[in-house]
Amino acid sequence: MAKSKSGKGKSSKRKSSKRKSTKRKSTKRKTTKRKTTRGKSTKGKSIKSKSIKGKSIKRKGIKPRSSQVKRVQNTPPPPINVGICTDIADALMGQQVNFTGVPGPCTISKGNTTWPFNWGPDIHIPNPANPVILIAHGLNTSPGQNVYEYVVSCCTPQQATKTVTVTG
Repeated sequence: MAKSKSGKGKSSKRKSSKRKSTKRKSTKRKTTKRKTTRGKSTKGKSIKSKSIKGKSIKRKGIKPRSSQVKRVQNTPPPPINVGICTDIADALMGQQVNFTGVPGPCTISKGNTTWPFNWGPDIHIPNPANPVILIAHGLNTSPGQNVYEYVVSCCTPQQATKTVTVTG
């Protein structure tokens, strides 16, 4: 290198390009603090709670856990024991009917209304299969529209048409 008058090395006529130092932005994701519970996972649960100085308070209106709900058994109503030639009053849908006083072979057939029993129409008594006869579901319980007819073959002609009044 040739020395210049100042004694320093020859400088080139080109201006050195100053590179701007660029700092890379941090690629860290911003994280939010998650509420923690003491040993219980809240994953997949929709329980909303507020935190006041480390205490967790459940909002009102949240349904109780299934283990805290009292279970109610769905017990069927008691069976109706009725004479074969007698009307059935105050029957409930799903209620069992036991016909008593059957003089011999007898057939219960459909009257002029919807069939009121779950089995049949045309129920033969006695029946070797011994089916359980229930009041059918889906019947109308509105007063005036809740009376259903059936015809019993072993009753006198005046008593042959019988009714079931469904109240619930």
